Amino acid sequence: YFPYQDATLINAEREKKPTSAKQYCNPIDLAQAWQHRLDSGESASRADLADKLGVTRAHVTQVLRLLTMAPEVKAKVLALGDPMQNKRPGVHTLLGVCKLSEKEQISKLEEILRSVRPK
Repeated sequence: YFPYQDATLINAEREKKPTSAKQYCNPIDLAQAWQHRLDSGESASRADLADKLGVTRAHVTQVLRLLTMAPEVKAKVLALGDPMQNKRPGVHTLLGVCKLSEKEQISKLEEILRSVRPK
């Protein structure tokens, strides 16, 4: 004896489409877009931006902090493209890079990129 299964659940299973690989926003692109929204007056403050985006003010601050990285480092992250197929380097990974000197930022980013490349 097999338990009854709801026909709608069976049909829903059959209709599921294969999902594509998850894509991630480039953190620097994201930071630049959010900064543009603040600079243009579209959002009056970080708190206002956070409300509009449905994220915390702390997250907005963390994303915008990425803009303090050395120009060369930001350029290398931007060169990864948008959207990125791999979730790394993400915002939280890159936040640790912001605290370093410019020279250290470059070597740390290279280390991060080596560790996230497909094997």
